[in-house]
Amino acid sequence: MVGKFWDGMLRSVRGLDILYFQDGIGVHKLSLEKLPQYYGALRIATDRHKRQMRPVIELFEQTGGQPIAAGAFAAVPAPVARVARQIEIANRYAGMITIFSVPEYMAPGGGAAAAEAFTAYAASQTADCRPGAPTLQDGQARRTSTQQNVSFGNYRP
Repeated sequence: MVGKFWDGMLRSVRGLDILYFQDGIGVHKLSLEKLPQYYGALRIATDRHKRQMRPVIELFEQTGGQPIAAGAFAAVPAPVARVARQIEIANRYAGMITIFSVPEYMAPGGGAAAAEAFTAYAASQTADCRPGAPTLQDGQARRTSTQQNVSFGNYRP
């Protein structure tokens, strides 16, 4: 069903070169277990229609607001181990990914929890994100010389 939707969408939309797909993990709309099914269907559809797929990784964990509670949207930085797993899954299906949103959830300017998330990310280098590589568990850190296709651009703490 997911594949049919995206195939139909891409067949009818002109002028779209890149499809950015926000993973929905942080807002609890998708689970890590179901994410490969969605990415797989998207990759087949984008390849068929000669488009690119770019996953958008959510760096946060929603704590308030719709659909989980009334009131304004609220979130905290996601555990680095979960983010590393999101990146590892996305890298199986796309050559480039986007991270959302570094300033609020993984940078020193985003508050103490975001600064801690940034430090943990930098210390672990998010793990070796090549397909089949082991993922990190909370609290683990591992250095790797593998170049990642994930970066923070020119951001320097």
